Amino acid sequence: MRSHPATILLLVLSLLQNQGVQPQQSCGKSLGLQKSLQRAEGLALDDAAECLRSTMAAFPNSHEVHGQLFQLLRSAGRSREAAEELTRALPPAPKDNTANLMAIIAQAWEAAGDEVKAVAAYKETTALAPKSEVAWYNLGYYHMTHGDYDSAVPAFLKSVELNPKFGKGHEAAGAVYFGQGEEEKALPYLKEAKELMPESVNTLLNYANALGKLERAVEAIAAYQAVLDVDPEHADAANKLAFFSVQACDWRDYNANFKRVSQILSDDLASNRTTRLIPFNALILPTSPSDQLLIARSHAAKHDGVKHFKHMRGRGKGDAVLKVGYLSADFRDHPMGRDLSNIIMMHRRNFAVPYAYAQNPPHEKHDGVYRQRIVENTQEFRNVNGMSDYEAASLIQQDGVEVLVDLMGYTHGARDGVLAHRPAPVQVAFKGYMSTTGSSYVTHLISD
Repeated sequence: MRSHPATILLLVLSLLQNQGVQPQQSCGKSLGLQKSLQRAEGLALDDAAECLRSTMAAFPNSHEVHGQLFQLLRSAGRSREAAEELTRALPPAPKDNTANLMAIIAQAWEAAGDEVKAVAAYKETTALAPKSEVAWYNLGYYHMTHGDYDSAVPAFLKSVELNPKFGKGHEAAGAVYFGQGEEEKALPYLKEAKELMPESVNTLLNYANALGKLERAVEAIAAYQAVLDVDPEHADAANKLAFFSVQACDWRDYNANFKRVSQILSDDLASNRTTRLIPFNALILPTSPSDQLLIARSHAAKHDGVKHFKHMRGRGKGDAVLKVGYLSADFRDHPMGRDLSNIIMMHRRNFAVPYAYAQNPPHEKHDGVYRQRIVENTQEFRNVNGMSDYEAASLIQQDGVEVLVDLMGYTHGARDGVLAHRPAPVQVAFKGYMSTTGSSYVTHLISD
């Protein structure tokens, strides 16, 4: 006798129930928020997305489900889809949780590469939550990471105005000022940040770096030691502690400092990785010339494999005047800027025409008369600080520069990545760094 299909189904369900196995509930209200989110984590991509959509429909005010859907789709390269879907989920009128949803939408548009919609969404988040320090911080962070420092600073300052104990806001404001060469303005914000976040290694390091840049060596020593107190293996702090101790003639821990730096170099070379020692700092430590060469070569090797520009031929008799480019972050009131402003004027224009490529942005306080003097006496003065290495190199190559003079080496603000693309057929190191770059792309050194 054949069983009826309905009888078989009932029998199967009965057996499952007797074994303690229940039919799966659907994602959403019947399963509950947290269990729905957990279930989605164990599903394949499309099934997980459907589970989260059902959960979002049942719990429209949950930023957890919004965030998980965004992360899921972003991991699959579908950030635009996430942004569009979450935008459709916005309520007709703002509710308590709308700002959180808008913040996730902003991240989704940013991940999708739509800068116009991303910045609009970040701004809308601050309009929906005008008293949220996090909303203002996120807006500032977006501007900062996209090179709009003038817009970033007010947003970060608003975040710490709303919450003076918001350490990340203080740190970010200080970081922007520091990046713009305004170390004096940066210092109080970085100091407040390290007071609020005393266990954050990066925060402590940023404060120490600002003191170092201001050449306040004694304070910098204590600040780098504070980094090492939290992270005894921090190579950058160890390197700079040794550097500033020598600079301040503080010999108390000289042997221990040098031993630690030597061990860092040995470990890095043994591991065949870019050494964590800064080539410039190593010059005043008792490292041997062969060690200094190894350190420089290690840093130059970071650029192995980058695209090189091709140059057709050498110069011939009767060619046009020579185009000479100068690459520097010190076209300002600085020993380099002061000297170069005179050197530029000495070019014989019927033989060599100077071009300048500035890695430092204009600065009312720091430029003095020197940047303007260089601007007035070069054929072209190009600001490349906001460009990628390849973009800057492309500009130099398009200008037809035949001799590119690097005035930085491995000093602060150097752009050795530009030189690695070989935008000029002849690339020369001069004046700013009196040692080897250890590279194959800077082939000459002018010295005495």
